[in-house]
Amino acid sequence: MKTFYTLVAAVLLSTSSAFAGLRDLPRVPFGTNPPFALRRSVTVTNIVTITNIVTVTNAVTNFAPSSLVGLDIGVFVSDGASPFLECGAYHFMALNTTSYILVTTCGNSLSSGTYNYQKKSAVSGVINFTDSITGAGGTQTINFRNPLCGSYSITNATQTGFQVGNFLILNQ
Repeated sequence: MKTFYTLVAAVLLSTSSAFAGLRDLPRVPFGTNPPFALRRSVTVTNIVTITNIVTVTNAVTNFAPSSLVGLDIGVFVSDGASPFLECGAYHFMALNTTSYILVTTCGNSLSSGTYNYQKKSAVSGVINFTDSITGAGGTQTINFRNPLCGSYSITNATQTGFQVGNFLILNQ
């Protein structure tokens, strides 16, 4: 059985009048030189005409949740300064609408506190919190890249502490 190659895909040949002259060109066995007639250049214009253009609105969907209650959020620290962690990972778990607990990746309690979460947009939210162990309060801004993960930053109004990193919702 011999293998043949063609100059243009069959779909284009059968649907485009611009290729009408090429339909009758002979097939040439693979590995041989095509006849001189197949080596000529062809100028093709207006191959595709787009007739229906769809405008996408609301391309960003509603990634930020309206509540954090019941979520197990894995937090991966990229950088930070005291009183916040400078590196590492932990879980943030909202026990209800006002209390949270931070747990190590091994499941040991790290700290706890109170918080207030506000959804700011379809992809962002703000957590104002006070930690019971460090006594530090802060504001955490969370930005969702998709429904499960994103980046965050924590600032502290009274101290120079900060923390930045990424998060992943582990139980959604």
